[in-house]
Amino acid sequence: MPEKFYIEQAEQIFPVERYNNLREFIETASPDVMRTAYFHVPTELFYEVENIRPYNQQQIADLAESIKAEGQLQAGIADLCTNDDGTFQLRIIAGKHRKKAIEKINFEKEPGEPVTFFEVRLFDKQLSAREIINIQMAENLQEKMTPAQDAVVIESMWQEYMVNKGFEKEVAKVKEFAAQISRSVDVVKDAIKYITEIDEKVQKLVDNKIIPYSMALLLCGISKEERGFGVSDQLRYAQTFFMKKFTVKQAREYLKNRKMKVDESKMELEQESAQLTFEENEDEAILKDHILSLHYASGMKVRENALWFVKAVRMIKLLNNEEIEAKFSAGIQKTMGNLGFSIIDFKKDLEPLISDEDYQFVFGENKGTVLDLEFKKE
Repeated sequence: MPEKFYIEQAEQIFPVERYNNLREFIETASPDVMRTAYFHVPTELFYEVENIRPYNQQQIADLAESIKAEGQLQAGIADLCTNDDGTFQLRIIAGKHRKKAIEKINFEKEPGEPVTFFEVRLFDKQLSAREIINIQMAENLQEKMTPAQDAVVIESMWQEYMVNKGFEKEVAKVKEFAAQISRSVDVVKDAIKYITEIDEKVQKLVDNKIIPYSMALLLCGISKEERGFGVSDQLRYAQTFFMKKFTVKQAREYLKNRKMKVDESKMELEQESAQLTFEENEDEAILKDHILSLHYASGMKVRENALWFVKAVRMIKLLNNEEIEAKFSAGIQKTMGNLGFSIIDFKKDLEPLISDEDYQFVFGENKGTVLDLEFKKE
């Protein structure tokens, strides 16, 4: 419990030193002491290393709304770089999404509305790559994140670390970087491989909990180049892992066996039993390649089958592939009937598990239609 104090004692507590402007802050700098101060700066004065991955536009939009309503609650962080020609650069180190949000506010403001400035805590000297990593780690890596989210942050920091080491005419080393951010070398290497080598569509499946991060990493070294139907070999394997409900161990064995059977340099994946493409001809939509998946699904309880189906629908929608049409066609219904499915029971169990939009997407009808038909029969 903190000690009590009287108002007279408050006279002994002083505010942080203030500066009239940035010039005064720069000109009073000492070579032996590093200082920081808070400033409100026009966003166009900042220099930033280009992001390797796209910004999260939804996060920017949400931040913009928050800043308009409540102001900027957390300052960004920047340092002051002095150039040989006597000019300066304000280099943004943390808070890039906040900066982008303020740029969005200023772009969308009405004529006559005031400009919104970016509040930053500014260091009066150029920080080293090591110091920058320590700041970014405190900003980004202390919150609990999924391994995939962690990988995005780690890989982004690694890219900036390499650039900043280049400024210092030094070579960036993964081992040093890993020690700086308190991660193992393997975790860092996996993060870099995940971001740079794994198909973005496979990453989407990980983000939406279709397959786990560790399973996606197994696909490193397999082509992510899109082939037929706009689907890569990596994505075909990821679909197979999901549809067959593989564990990571089973997926690893599956890949190992495939590589043993086929020379990888000549390997062309055949249509997998789990690939989510259906024949155009309804009469031939007895699912051929999909029959194995449906046999597998029919062995589960109806509710478990419905949960599996919800994930499959989510996966199809995530891929957003115009070349693939996925619907609950007459051919599929016929096949499910032949396998002993009660389609009415299936739909009834599915309704509370799936969104209205997804239900309409798959069945071409609104929820409750099955119940309405049963009521009319009675």
